[in-house]
Amino acid sequence: DIAESDYDCLICYDSVTPRSKVWACDVCSHVFHLSCVQKWASKTIENNSTASNTSSKWRCPGCQTVRESVPKLYKCWCGKVTSPHAKSSAIPHSCGKPCGVKHTECNHECHILCHPGPHPPCQETGITTRCFCGKRAKQDRCADIDYSGWSCGEICNETMPCGMHVCQRACHSGLCGPCQSIIDVFCYCGKEVYQRKCSERVESKRSVVQLGAEVRVWDGAAQCHHICNRPYDCGVHLCPKPCHPQTMRASHCPYSPDVATTCPCKKRKVSEILGRERESCSEPVPTCGQQCDKPLPCGHTCELSCHEGPCNPCEKSVWKECVCGYSSVEVICGQTPLGTKPTCQRVCQALLNCHTHKCGKTCCSGERHWAKRTASRRRRDFNSDAASIEPEHICTRVCDKLLPCGSHRCTNICHRGPCQPCLEAIFEEIECNCGRTRLMPPQPCGTKHPHCKYNCQRRPPCGHPPVPHNCHLDDEQCPPCPHLVTKRCLCGKAMVKNQACSKTRVFCGEVCGKPLPCGLHKCTAVCHEAGECPPCTNACGKLRPCGHKDMTRCHAPFECNTRIPCRSQMKTSCECGEKTAVVQCNSTKDDPYPNHTLKCDEECLKLQRDRRLAQALKVNSIQSNDPRSSISMKSPFSEYLLDYYSAGKSERDFCDGIENIMTEFVSSSSTKHYSFPAMPQEGRRIVHEFASAFGCDSIAHDPEPKRNVVVYKTMTTRTPPVK
Repeated sequence: DIAESDYDCLICYDSVTPRSKVWACDVCSHVFHLSCVQKWASKTIENNSTASNTSSKWRCPGCQTVRESVPKLYKCWCGKVTSPHAKSSAIPHSCGKPCGVKHTECNHECHILCHPGPHPPCQETGITTRCFCGKRAKQDRCADIDYSGWSCGEICNETMPCGMHVCQRACHSGLCGPCQSIIDVFCYCGKEVYQRKCSERVESKRSVVQLGAEVRVWDGAAQCHHICNRPYDCGVHLCPKPCHPQTMRASHCPYSPDVATTCPCKKRKVSEILGRERESCSEPVPTCGQQCDKPLPCGHTCELSCHEGPCNPCEKSVWKECVCGYSSVEVICGQTPLGTKPTCQRVCQALLNCHTHKCGKTCCSGERHWAKRTASRRRRDFNSDAASIEPEHICTRVCDKLLPCGSHRCTNICHRGPCQPCLEAIFEEIECNCGRTRLMPPQPCGTKHPHCKYNCQRRPPCGHPPVPHNCHLDDEQCPPCPHLVTKRCLCGKAMVKNQACSKTRVFCGEVCGKPLPCGLHKCTAVCHEAGECPPCTNACGKLRPCGHKDMTRCHAPFECNTRIPCRSQMKTSCECGEKTAVVQCNSTKDDPYPNHTLKCDEECLKLQRDRRLAQALKVNSIQSNDPRSSISMKSPFSEYLLDYYSAGKSERDFCDGIENIMTEFVSSSSTKHYSFPAMPQEGRRIVHEFASAFGCDSIAHDPEPKRNVVVYKTMTTRTPPVK
């Protein structure tokens, strides 16, 4: 491939030609340009020094073998000649001489001409070797010799460690191992025969039994599950022991008078209890009636009366420290195995070594150690290392946290601090969206897409020319289209000009005016999408039986709740009409016309007396002190509006103009609302007062200084009867 310039350098991806200066890795045999390898090694060492790493090592780009020296000379493949002549051999970059490099498997040299790549197998004749069992021998080429040994395939036939059998395996390496032959093994009592491996048998014990005139002898090496049941020498009792070696003579009966000379508890002799010796083993052994007092395994004594057979388990109640050591538990002594502790219900709250999970075990044996370690750390102010943590509080869960790469999870045991970086690698090219900027593999897992300096190639869906911006991924939006177009507003009433193409919500600024679901009022919200009218929050406005408007929140299509008192304000007077006051109507369904008449006081009586006196004297009747009292009782306009009207000529002209506009607006059947021009706060209040007198709603819009008032017609809109 190099001779035909078909071999590419793994660093620059350019062709390696016969005239190129090259360097070849002696591990993976990859060939590189000498200049490329020198740049690669120098850059790696420079990066290591920048990253506060004093290492001067670099890795082969092909096999990642760590190297210390940077190649400086251009040599032939075998390394004997520096700067070999291109025409000295048919093989490019070869010196044309025998290679002479010793094989790593043997001490022979490579005899072919200087060549690239790995050396061919050694062709020298090797030494004579024998098989594992030593029965056969052979001589092969040096490269074909298996120095680990070879098998001839015949049966081994070596004597096994038992000394009775031979190895039946084919010729093999190493020791023959335990004997695997199957043998018959008798139990100690001779009732059962087992088949066991020869290597698993235990030391045998010889048993001899006479059966009539015949004597039976066997070697027992196992214990069966049978009870012995061999008659004692008395011929009455049977041996209750489990399987055990047998003797020629039967064992002496343990119940015979010469053996059982005391009661079962050993406190009194049989002769003292019976007054004589027992005559035979079949005669029961008498008891003394005293407490047994035999020592039990727990250290207590048996509290039963003198008895035959084994003692019962200890039934004393004792207090034992639990496993965690924080409490004691009352238990029956014989029900707790020796060397064990009871458990309590205390839940361990210790933090595990990961400082993430809690122990949570019931009656934890390591809780006391954790408490001491925690107190010691607080006093001495040092961090406990892993060696001081008790084994019970070492977390064995898998961490399973998502690594920074976002694709893999931590497989280490649960730990403190951040997880290690992801060790996976990406062996595919990482490119930008347009494909003109890319990162070559391998790359660490989690490597982000490269930053591309070229412009984005996406076309906006609107068809306008795109805004120049850098190439980006699909999860990042292109800049919005800034071109100005004409778009229809949300309510659909108007086409709004000079709107950005990317803008999706366009407002015309007009009031919606569509009927609300209540059927009585209209939407006063500014331009919005169809079906998004807010709920009606206007006052009901219907007339109650008392004649006032229902000022509760709109409740159409339901009728007004007349059980609730009317909260409208009204003027009332006394019977003589001199005393007036503003009171709440309080009209209800049960009391539609409540009495609001005031009681006359002394002032009223005085005025009535004066009128009678004036009538008797035939003089003009006494007028009220307030010159506008008769007007204010009849006029629909407010006191503030009347005061403003009488302030001067300019105020009177302004009020007349507003009144004429309101009269024309109320009389028109085609206009539903009227927008007054922007005016100061005092002028807007006059408009609000006139709107109230004409039964209209009024709303102020826009901020100062362009704030104006818009008047809307309602169901109670009418022209005032009195000016």
